[in-house]
Amino acid sequence: GFSDWISPGPGQMFVGDAGRMLMFEAGDKGVQSKLLGVPAWLIEGLLLGAGTVGVLLSASKAPLAQLLSSLLVPIQACYYLVNVAYFPLTGAPELALPMVILGGSQMAVCYWRVKSFQQPEKDDLQAYHMFLGLLFAMVLGTGGTIW
Repeated sequence: GFSDWISPGPGQMFVGDAGRMLMFEAGDKGVQSKLLGVPAWLIEGLLLGAGTVGVLLSASKAPLAQLLSSLLVPIQACYYLVNVAYFPLTGAPELALPMVILGGSQMAVCYWRVKSFQQPEKDDLQAYHMFLGLLFAMVLGTGGTIW
């Protein structure tokens, strides 16, 4: 198909042989879907979609939009951080560092924004710490399961 036309052969990240491998792993009957018990593309879409909504909301000064942004963007960051364990196992270790940068920077910026601009009460900041800690535990658990 189009993937073969644009990039015949190996060596390309999302097209050609690598594109077929990605669909084999993340497709409805792929390895990831079997491990998760649901289609992997659905989970990936929900995580990245939630983060995208959070990024779009971050431009608003409305308090609710800021709160939702600070909750949704770290969910997307978790997706990238889980891939730190995934890519080396699939023969693409060079993609682990970009995933650390993408996920880690999103987490850091969200935390900085909450602490600096939203100026939450002490109890609210502790609750946010617990939220980020829960997400980090989920990343470690999922990454450990993958590894």
